[in-house]
Amino acid sequence: MAKLQRTDIIKLAELSALQLSDTEVDRLLTDLQNLVSYVDQLNEVALNELQPSVKNQNIFRDDVAIPTSSEPLLAQAPERFQDYFVVPKVIDSTKDAQ
Repeated sequence: MAKLQRTDIIKLAELSALQLSDTEVDRLLTDLQNLVSYVDQLNEVALNELQPSVKNQNIFRDDVAIPTSSEPLLAQAPERFQDYFVVPKVIDSTKDAQ
């Protein structure tokens, strides 16, 4: 990775419409150099040697649909129509679609 220079920070500040003092430029240069150095270290990690993650596997049971009644849930609704919840209208059909 190319080494960052003070002129790079000044150019970025100009492109970002930022007014930075000399102290701020020096501090940002140090911080960004440390960040780039850290990313370089991460790139050195051999990813093909890592063990695959198993955290998203369900080892307890098969994913099987279980028939249930919706009536207990619908009984709590403020308003319903047959087997559906009635909710306020949120889409105005009178406006032209663009």
